[in-house]
Amino acid sequence: MAISATSPSPVPLPVTREPPVQSAKPVEPTPPSAPTVTPAPKPVDIGSAAPTSRRTTVDQSTGELVYQVIDDHSGQKISQSPDEAILRIRAYARQMETAKQPVPLTPKAVAKG
Repeated sequence: MAISATSPSPVPLPVTREPPVQSAKPVEPTPPSAPTVTPAPKPVDIGSAAPTSRRTTVDQSTGELVYQVIDDHSGQKISQSPDEAILRIRAYARQMETAKQPVPLTPKAVAKG
């Protein structure tokens, strides 16, 4: 079954043009106004922001550097990189890797007699 792609011939629409609308009152020129002044942005009050400090430590289980941002007021940790979950995964992987390694053989002490 063949489908033909014929389109109907376009039907021209009548073109109507309306005359331009004229206002009843003549337009008066507006006097020049004072230049517009945009207000200056408000200064940021640095004193209102929570004081923070940065701490760099070494994670004992992975031996990796840990960067932390600490709130000085409360002493709570705000952010940390790498995340604690990532550190736990790396510590687990490190333990599994050390468990695979064979125990090194040490020579037995020779008794002299």
